[in-house]
Formats: sequence, structure tokens, C-alpha cells
Amino acid sequence: MMRDETAVFKPQEVANLMWAYARLEVELSSPELAAELAQAATTRVLSSLADTNGQHVANLLWACAKLEVAPEAADVHRLLHHLKNVQLEPQNTANAVYALAKLLNNGPAKDALRSQALFPQLLEVCFPISAHRDVSPCPRIDWTEIALAPPRRASPS
Repeated sequence: MMRDETAVFKPQEVANLMWAYARLEVELSSPELAAELAQAATTRVLSSLADTNGQHVANLLWACAKLEVAPEAADVHRLLHHLKNVQLEPQNTANAVYALAKLLNNGPAKDALRSQALFPQLLEVCFPISAHRDVSPCPRIDWTEIALAPPRRASPS
């Protein structure tokens, strides 16, 4: 039902709406409503990828992570694929990577997301861009590297 209602919005408007909910820390009435909203927004953005830039996708992913809801794993996979093919500013790269790391580490659909092997794609989104630009103003990339790093094992004495 909600998916039909989002069709009147442009992808940018849907991404901005999700970002606003997350930024204002709007508490939705139920986890089911939050999940439905995230999925409807993601479906709308995916339906018009040609009209969707990297900032829209980064804002949507950041909002989902902040609201602690995850779109379906296959849709996250498609969003990541889109990010690999668009020009991203360092801050948008950092926001998308931060959001994906948060969803992969402790999001509600972390098992489904991990089964999609998104981590290699996440690195492809992050590192080709960071190799060509100064990402020092983006501390989220550092946080992401720490968050996604495998735990270190104590070396035997």
C-alpha cells in the first residue's frame, strides 16, 4: 500500500524524506511501519535509478541505518551496484559506507545482508574514490574500517 503512495514522489524527494525522518529522530509507531517505509522508499529510488544520483542513494542508506531498518538484501545489492557507477563526493561516499557498515554489523537484517557478500562491493565503492580524492574530512570511513575489521586475536606468548 505504501509503495503505491511513494510513486508520486521523485527519488530525491523520497530519499530526502527518509533522511529528514532519521535526522529529526522521528519515532515511527512500529518497527513494521519503519520497515515498510524503508522498503517503499528503496523501491521508489530503485524504480528510477537513471534519475537517482549518488547523494540520493547515500542519504537513503544513511537514513535506513539511523532508523535501524534495512531494505531487502537484494535491493541493497542493487543500490551498491548503482553507487559503483556514479560519481560520489567524499562525504556521500563516507555516509554510504558508514550506513552499510552499520547495517552489516548490527542492523535488523544483518544476516540477510551478509549472505549477499556485500563487503567486497562496499570496498569497491569506497576505495576507488578515496584513492583519487582527499577523504580526510570524512571520519566515517575510518570508523567503517574499524567497525568492519575482523577482531584481532591475541598473539600467543
